[in-house]
Amino acid sequence: MGCCESTPEAPDEILPNPQGECKFVTKSCSMFNSDYEVFRDFVDKKNRWLFLNKVGKRFSSEAKVQLENYIRGTNPEEKKEGQILWSVKYDENPEYKQEYDSDSSNDSDMSMTRFLDIFGGNQRHTVVLKWKMESKAKFIPGILGGANYTIKVKAKGTAEREVYYNRDMDGNRERQYKDDVEVKKITCKVYDEAGNVLDKFKCMGKSLNHGGSNLKWDCAAFKSECTGSWGSREALTVHTKPGADPSMALLMAHLVATEFSPSEILADFSPNFNEMRGMHYYDDYDSD
Repeated sequence: MGCCESTPEAPDEILPNPQGECKFVTKSCSMFNSDYEVFRDFVDKKNRWLFLNKVGKRFSSEAKVQLENYIRGTNPEEKKEGQILWSVKYDENPEYKQEYDSDSSNDSDMSMTRFLDIFGGNQRHTVVLKWKMESKAKFIPGILGGANYTIKVKAKGTAEREVYYNRDMDGNRERQYKDDVEVKKITCKVYDEAGNVLDKFKCMGKSLNHGGSNLKWDCAAFKSECTGSWGSREALTVHTKPGADPSMALLMAHLVATEFSPSEILADFSPNFNEMRGMHYYDDYDSD
């Protein structure tokens, strides 16, 4: 959640609300918050179009992003607020589970393993656990009308802890840790108000971790790409598709590229290796 005021001033010429197929480019307003400006076609002062405004109480798990135009003054309690085209509510503290029972044959390569390796005379012990995250968000129409939609997001990955032992200058053995957490896949399902699945898509890229290639998404409503390295706040380019509400499509593309991005998912997860089965095995190496 942003902690600093970043509401941009309205442009001299207010562009009409999006209709039909559109190309949007988003740009972060500040490194200190999560608000974004939206431009038409490319980033330029004359192309300032909409505002993605993250609102909510600080330190609360409930969060909301509002897609606003620059027609302001309609809400007497929020004078800087524009007309809300769409909004989305979601939980900033999603549920994570580790060492869960496999629910897919694809999890076979993520099974927990333990092994002891003698490398250069130093004992090493590695534990790998699998984890998953599940969350959802609700999209609510604003002044343009429309139906409510829900998106459910599931992420899966692995967490690895390597324990190794070295000797200090006095010959005493020291135990050290090295942790690594990775996202293996992120999938999204879109539902209508009746609970019917409308679409399913995933986050794509050569690598979802550690500075991989640009991240991409492709679904029935939009095609988008985040230009920049993993975890960056660079521009998101969104092309909406025929038949889709361009404002809703933009907001959904923004949400999966920010709040449900690999970097955000990893930032919210802290694996608890101490509660893993067999972690007492580490103690076997505490004494000479």
